[in-house]
Amino acid sequence: MKSFKYRLSPEGSECSYGTTDLRPCLGCLIEVEGCVVLMCTEGVALFSIDFHNYTFRRGDLLVVMYDRTVIPLKVSAGFRVEWVSLSLSVCNDTFYKISSVKFWDRFYFYPVCRLEPEHPRLVESWLLQVKWIARHTEDTYRTELLQSVFYQLMLSLCCEMERLSLASGKSEKRSHAWVVANDFMVLVGRHYVKHRDVAYYATRLCVSPDYLNKLSLKYILMTPKEYINRQCIMAIKTYLSSTDLSVKNIANELNYEDASYLCRFFRRMTGMSPLEYRERLGKP
Repeated sequence: MKSFKYRLSPEGSECSYGTTDLRPCLGCLIEVEGCVVLMCTEGVALFSIDFHNYTFRRGDLLVVMYDRTVIPLKVSAGFRVEWVSLSLSVCNDTFYKISSVKFWDRFYFYPVCRLEPEHPRLVESWLLQVKWIARHTEDTYRTELLQSVFYQLMLSLCCEMERLSLASGKSEKRSHAWVVANDFMVLVGRHYVKHRDVAYYATRLCVSPDYLNKLSLKYILMTPKEYINRQCIMAIKTYLSSTDLSVKNIANELNYEDASYLCRFFRRMTGMSPLEYRERLGKP
């Protein structure tokens, strides 16, 4: 059985980059320490990102944060990406400087950026700038320069998203209740592996579990526990369909106490065992 996880960059690297067709890591979880920026230069691919499928084609930009589950599923003939990997120490400042909740939500719910015709050249220039900094600057200045260019990229994307939103005439105003419900979905996507209790998310959102339940039913059309369970089932199904990982190892990856507990949960939610689900997909 091949390794379930795949690294684009050397472990502990502050900045690394390259070109790849992603074939060596098909069906593998891409490990990210801080952030990986991918620019598709040829072909098309299918990614599972937080257990939702996304098409990634020529001219698209994909920014993968450290807390996302990203698995390349398929690539076309001739598929190529340029990639840059940056450490968490480089990216952290930007995560705090850009405070727009809507912007970060956009990346978590729509991670593949469909660039305007003039934008790929700008991204290519950004990639060249990062490579130059990594190759030619001294250690004393490298981290600060990398922090600066990453912030510029993300701020530019934030500004462009705001411009498109204004041009489309879409209202920016959302009620506080909608924001809380939206933040709940984002938090679940980031923390469901370690936290599957509603009380944890209510505490993080500074609301009572009862109030979170009301908001969830209104805006998500299911209870908070149902939404958490759905995220878990999607994760298990993706591991079963996209990898040859054993049920025991899937349980370990998703922080279940043992494989039998995961099997009972999966059967209760789907009406079949994990192995029956895998067999229906035609996987050994």
